[in-house]
Amino acid sequence: MQYFPVFIDLDNKPVVVVGGGEVATRKVSLLLRTQAQIHVIAPTLSPELAQLHDQTRIQWQRLSLCQNNDASWLPSGTSMVFMATNDTDLNRYWAKQLGNSSALINVVDDPSWCDFITPAIVDRGKLQVAISTAGAAPVLAGQLRAQIEQSLPSSSAQLMEFVASQRTSIQQQLSAGERRLFWQRFFAANGRGYSAATQQTFTELLASASFKQAKAQLYLWDIAQDPHSLPLWMLEKLVNVDIVVGANDLPEQLEVYIRRDAERQLAVDVQCLRELYHQNMSIICFADTTKINEIALDFNSAVVVKGGTPALPCDHPNMPKTLHR
Repeated sequence: MQYFPVFIDLDNKPVVVVGGGEVATRKVSLLLRTQAQIHVIAPTLSPELAQLHDQTRIQWQRLSLCQNNDASWLPSGTSMVFMATNDTDLNRYWAKQLGNSSALINVVDDPSWCDFITPAIVDRGKLQVAISTAGAAPVLAGQLRAQIEQSLPSSSAQLMEFVASQRTSIQQQLSAGERRLFWQRFFAANGRGYSAATQQTFTELLASASFKQAKAQLYLWDIAQDPHSLPLWMLEKLVNVDIVVGANDLPEQLEVYIRRDAERQLAVDVQCLRELYHQNMSIICFADTTKINEIALDFNSAVVVKGGTPALPCDHPNMPKTLHR
């Protein structure tokens, strides 16, 4: 992974865009979604930027930046600098000069000179999805963004505001494990958007406490299988497992889908699996073929996940319940 994905809080922090043309305008338009203090360094501004300056939404320092300038143009405490002039040499010069500063540097359309790159973004308020191809295929990133945009209704932003307003109450009423089960059931019942039924769905689920009746699940994966062949219906299961058993060094293709806070247990012990199962845990076990077969004989309800299994949704009536028989 060349770039480590993070979300940075820019509230009331200075961010600088060097340049006043079309490219700089696009960067400023993106930054306006945040509460950053936006400073533009340029001799002239595009009509759009000029209007934003007139509205005091951005600050403008009228300066034709060159290599002879000192760095006094950079506001104290700047978090990010976007070099967005049409002079490649100038952009790279200042990227190098500012390399020892506390600011992260982005040279637009020149990834090799960037501390960070800006991904394709799906913005639904508190729900944000960032997509990057490390600068290799921005067209593909844009296509993926369009697909995700279509799968998330505009009311997803309102749903996130509703969920945020309920978090404190849920934390006070439910234990950590119960909270996770509650939210899993809530989103499964409500969907990804906010509707007139959302409040009722939330209230009825909380009152019924049916989410506490978790059903034990055990999934078995033969480590000899190609991780790329993991069926799509299994991805949601990996996100929600409580415990990962076996395989000290999982392939990245599998590791990225597993809950970061899932408990890890290296030893594959049938008796221990039986105890966890009786505690109504959701478990995935990685082991070799011999051990998988041994466990499958002990657990009639276990799912031996086969690579290449048809990718059915998790609630599909034809989704396999047991695959080792």
